[in-house]
Amino acid sequence: MRFTTNCKLVFAALILSLLLGCSSDKTEMIWINSYRVDCEGVSAQSCLQIQFGEFSEDSWESFYNQIEGFEYEAGYIYQLEVTKKKIDNPPADGSSIQYALVRAVSKNQDERLRINDIWILTNLRGEDFPVQEGGKVPQLEIHVRDKSVFGNAFCNSIRGNFTKLTDSEIQFGTFATTRMFCQDQELENQYLQAIGSTRRYVIQDLTLSFLDSTQEVLKYKKID
Repeated sequence: MRFTTNCKLVFAALILSLLLGCSSDKTEMIWINSYRVDCEGVSAQSCLQIQFGEFSEDSWESFYNQIEGFEYEAGYIYQLEVTKKKIDNPPADGSSIQYALVRAVSKNQDERLRINDIWILTNLRGEDFPVQEGGKVPQLEIHVRDKSVFGNAFCNSIRGNFTKLTDSEIQFGTFATTRMFCQDQELENQYLQAIGSTRRYVIQDLTLSFLDSTQEVLKYKKID
């Protein structure tokens, strides 16, 4: 009799454990980027960018859902622990997964956003170019959100993008330029070559310096 009672208790405990295990939602780590991006859903909208697992600078994907309990503030990269729960019979235009915040693991200011500005050239490979009113001095307008760059060299307008950006590294892609005749084409070429050789950057106060693998090649001053 005692054996039967003990067996019933063990069996009941096992069933309860299984039920509790099935009812608890799984948790997962998720990263949230510091800015939203334009995305297409039922209509044009602005989406968060997310990634799962180990953090990578270039592995963001648009997130069309919401995270219950999470209040987003632009300019910060978040690591969150969230629960994922499957929704039975979701709406036709809705997600089949429901996310809820368990805890914010970290919230760090995105240092990359400091370069998001308008910069005017003050030095090219050691030669100063003082800013003069009315003169055409090269400038760059850098947009982190869509990885675009545009502005002007000494003569032509330029437009391009960057292929890598961390809090200390930057690499530019191919630049398109207008085809105006330049009195000093050599200086124009030197400037574009210096941009192409850039691998790192340093921002101090209102000054932006571009460096190749060994030395500073360009220096800018913030004007916006």
